[in-house]
Amino acid sequence: MVKKPYIYLLLTVLLLSSITYGQGNIPIKNGSIFWLNDGSKIIGKVIEGDESTKKVAIITGDTVSIPSNLTKKTYLSDEISLFNNAKFHYKKGFLFNMSLGFANNHFNSDMSINKRLNNKLEVGLGVGFHYNSLTFRSPMGWHFIDVPSIPFFIQSKYFLNEGKRLIYLKGKIGYVNNYSSWGIESVHNSIMLEGSFGVLFSSHKKFKHYLELSQYSSNAYGKLRSFGFNDISDISFNTWFNRIVVTYGIEIGR
Repeated sequence: MVKKPYIYLLLTVLLLSSITYGQGNIPIKNGSIFWLNDGSKIIGKVIEGDESTKKVAIITGDTVSIPSNLTKKTYLSDEISLFNNAKFHYKKGFLFNMSLGFANNHFNSDMSINKRLNNKLEVGLGVGFHYNSLTFRSPMGWHFIDVPSIPFFIQSKYFLNEGKRLIYLKGKIGYVNNYSSWGIESVHNSIMLEGSFGVLFSSHKKFKHYLELSQYSSNAYGKLRSFGFNDISDISFNTWFNRIVVTYGIEIGR
């Protein structure tokens, strides 16, 4: 059986190797995508045009004129980074994220609305459902702390390259609404912190996939119920749940 530290090391190596790969893939200058009203799609470089008509050089070397009244949706070069295989990344605009994260004694599911300010920086707001657990022993026996929570958080993301695979650093801070579970007399709200290293993959569609490796920390404090016959009081606790989390997510653009 492969130990978890080796899995994390392997994931880190794969993410680092993506940096070299991504830096060798340069976006097409003035690369744009046009979806027409009849359902067809035109991909190429805008060579000239105004708001009413765009002249586009396509892969065959031909030039086509695209009137704006025939287009259903348009991605211009200031909105996306387009690559030779017709995959693209968003450079600005609002994006919706959904993710699932897993670690030892931890699970989280997050949703966020983000604003890509440019091809380097993104900020956003989100909400999630997190579950953390801890087992410990005292002179009175074994005890279990299981804390479900709903955090509200802000986050920012900084992109390190401009390739087909975007490498980024992400920071997240949130206010955590902790809830009592079986065996917990009371639990108080607290804070959550998370720092991540990730890779975002380009695609032909508005759905993008990403992987993250992060250091997650969340605080909870309160009282455990004591069920022993000889126990004279409940047990106070104040703990930080520190986890190395692997996350898979989806980014959705317009």
